[in-house]
Amino acid sequence: MRPLALSRRASIFYPMGYLGVEALTQARNVWLLYCYAPPAGADRVALLRLSTISIILFAGKLLEAFDDTLIGWWSDRSGGRLGRRIPFVLAGTPLMALFGFLLFVPPAHSGGVVTALYLFLILELFYLSATFASAPYDALLPEIASTDAERVDLSARRVYFGVVGAAVGMVGSGLLVARFGFGVMAAVMALLAFASRYLGLFGVWRPARRSAASSQVGLRASIQLMLQNRELLRFMASFVLFQAALTMLIGLLPYYVGGILRRDAEGIWVPILTAVGLGTMVLAIPLFTRLARRTTPLRGYRAAM
Repeated sequence: MRPLALSRRASIFYPMGYLGVEALTQARNVWLLYCYAPPAGADRVALLRLSTISIILFAGKLLEAFDDTLIGWWSDRSGGRLGRRIPFVLAGTPLMALFGFLLFVPPAHSGGVVTALYLFLILELFYLSATFASAPYDALLPEIASTDAERVDLSARRVYFGVVGAAVGMVGSGLLVARFGFGVMAAVMALLAFASRYLGLFGVWRPARRSAASSQVGLRASIQLMLQNRELLRFMASFVLFQAALTMLIGLLPYYVGGILRRDAEGIWVPILTAVGLGTMVLAIPLFTRLARRTTPLRGYRAAM
C-alpha cells in the first residue's frame, strides 16, 4: 500500500506535542539540584548533600537505559485497534506529569534518608512514565512521515516547538520560582506537558492508528541487531555524551549565578542567561535545516554537533 502524504494537521500538531514535555524537562534540569541542595547563603535549607543527589541522578539514568530498551521493544510488538504507539502515550503522559510535579514537593520535615529515598523513587517513576509517554511518540515520526523531505521538515518543526518549550522551562520556570516557589512552578510545567502531549497525539490520531505492523522480533534478537548496527552505536554514544554534558551545564546555572556572578536573584538571572543560549539556537536552526535538505540529514547532524 502506498504511504499517505503527511497532512498539514499532523505536521502542526505532532511537533506541538514536544512543547510542554520540553518545558517540564528543562525546568527539572535547571532547578532539581537547587531545590534539594541549594548553595550556602541561599534562602533555602539544604535537604540533601550535592554528592547524594549526584549518585541518585546517576543511578536513575543508569536504570532508565534499561527502561528505554524494554519499552521500545514492547511498543514495537504491540498491536490493536489503537495502533502500537497510542496506548503507551495515553497511559504514560498523565503519570509523567504527576511525577514531574512530585519531584519538587519533597516530604516536609523528613530526615535525609527519607528524602533521598523519596527522590530516588519519584525520579525513577518519572523516568519510567516519561519513557512510556515519549519513546513511542518519537517512533511515530518516521511512521507518519514517509519521505526524507517530510521527515526533515517535521524534525525542524519539532526543534522549533522544542525551543519554545525550553524557553518556557528555562526562562518561565525561573520567574515562577522567584514569584511563587517550586511547587507552583512544577504544577504549571506538569500541566503544560500533559496538555501539549495529548494535543499532539490527538492531532495525529488517525495516522498513528495506521502505524506500521507489529514487529515479531524477540527482545534478544532486537538487542543483537542494535549492537550490530555500528552507525546507530556511534550516534547513541555522541547523543548520550552530548545530552549528559548539556544537562550538567544547565543544572549548574543557578550555582553559577550565585557563586560566580555573585547575584542573589537566581530566579531572574538564570532566565536571562538561558534566553541568550536559546536565542542563538533559534538563529542556528534554519542553517542546519537547510544543510540537511541540501545534503543529507547525517551531514547536517554532524555539522550541528
